[in-house]
Amino acid sequence: MSKGHPTLSLEAAPLSAPLMRETLAERGFTFEETSHAFWRARGTGCTVTFYQKGKVVLQGPDALAVAALLGLEGELPKGPLERFEEALALHPTPPPEAWLGSDETGKGDYFGPLVVVAFRLERSHVPLAAELGAADSKRLSDAKVSAIAPELARLGEFATVQIGPRAYNRLYAKMGNLNHLLAWAHSRAIQDLLAKAPVDYGVVDRFAEPRLITSRMTRAECTIRLDQRPRAEDDPAVAIASILARREFLHSLAKLSREAGFKLPKGAGPPVIAAGRRIIDEHGREALERFAKLHFTTTRSLG
Repeated sequence: MSKGHPTLSLEAAPLSAPLMRETLAERGFTFEETSHAFWRARGTGCTVTFYQKGKVVLQGPDALAVAALLGLEGELPKGPLERFEEALALHPTPPPEAWLGSDETGKGDYFGPLVVVAFRLERSHVPLAAELGAADSKRLSDAKVSAIAPELARLGEFATVQIGPRAYNRLYAKMGNLNHLLAWAHSRAIQDLLAKAPVDYGVVDRFAEPRLITSRMTRAECTIRLDQRPRAEDDPAVAIASILARREFLHSLAKLSREAGFKLPKGAGPPVIAAGRRIIDEHGREALERFAKLHFTTTRSLG
C-alpha cells in the first residue's frame, strides 16, 4: 500500500471472523493464511487481517469504507478534527475567538532541556491545524514533528521557555520540586505570550495542583482564565504547543550531542545510562551537569 493511506487497527469479537470472511468473499476479496490470524483478505483498495486475539487491521485507501462494510464504523478511531471538536466543546460560552495552549516536553528525558511553549490559536485556524497534522507530539515521530512544526508555527504567536541542563539543575536545587519548576516555566511562557498577543482564556496540560500555576499568575496580575486538565493535548492550541516544544527539544538535544561527540539518547532507559557513563569516561563526571538533569535516579545508576 502506498504511503498516506490509512491503517486502522480495530477490535472485533473472534466469533465474527466467519461472517466477516463471507461478507468480503461476496465482494471479490481473496484469502490467504498468515501467522496468528484467522485469515488475511486482499481486495481492490484494501487488505484486511483478522488476528486471533480479536484485532482487525485494515490497510489501504478504502480502509474506512471496508470498516463500515464490516460493521466496524462505531469502532473507528477519532480523527484530529473530531478530537479537537470535543476539546473545543469544553471552552467557555460564548467560545473565544482566540485562546492559548501551553505544554512542555523534556521532563522525562535525562539528557537535554525542559521546554515549555505557549501558543495562541484563532478558532478559524482549527481546520487547517488538523489538516497539517496537529496532535499530541508524543503520538508523532521526530521526523513528523520536524516536518510539520514550521507550518504550524505560522498559524499564531507563541512564546518559548527553554531551560537547559545547567539552568535546570540550578532551578531544581532552588525549588526542590519538579512540579514547582514546571509551574514557573508554564506561567513564564504564558506571561511572555500575553505580553505580545493578549487573550482571555487558555488551556494547560494538568501536571499537578492547578494552584501552582494560578497563584503565580495572580501574583503577576494576570487575569486570564486557565483550564488545567489531563490530556489537554486534544485541544488544538495545546497540541501545537506540544509540537513546537518538541521541535525545540530535539534541536537542543542535537546541539548537546555535538558537544558530547556522540548522539545522546532520549528517555531514561539503559541506552541513557550507557551514554552517561561514556560522558563521564570522556569528559569527566563534572561534565554531566552540562548535558543531564541530575536529580534523575539515572545519575545514581552511573556509579
